[in-house]
Amino acid sequence: MTSPARHRILVVDDTDIARILCARVLREAGYAVVEARNGLEALEQLEGSCPDLLITDSTMPGMDGAALIAEARSRYPELPVLRTSGSFGLSGSRTHIPPDIRTLDKPYEPEELLGIVQELLDDSAPR
Repeated sequence: MTSPARHRILVVDDTDIARILCARVLREAGYAVVEARNGLEALEQLEGSCPDLLITDSTMPGMDGAALIAEARSRYPELPVLRTSGSFGLSGSRTHIPPDIRTLDKPYEPEELLGIVQELLDDSAPR
């Protein structure tokens, strides 16, 4: 199990309350969190450095989650990603999402989010 303090997570969601709550849960668990309100803001964040994990909403105006994931992965192929969806898997076609992308349906419990985040970070840790 890796220490949260060593990990930087980029949280992307156009719904303020969803983004703020997700970021708060992660910060309270000790993670360093950067927030973006949409895919374009997220791309700006990715210009400077690669986060340890990308958490993105699937449905956003402009650049949706699938397009953001594709662009982020073109820059950082090993970037672990968690996709969140408020449509219970009905929107944001999975055909454009790589098979290794985990999806978490909203609303979710903080413990569920933290468990998946820890799994993804542990799986991406150097062996």
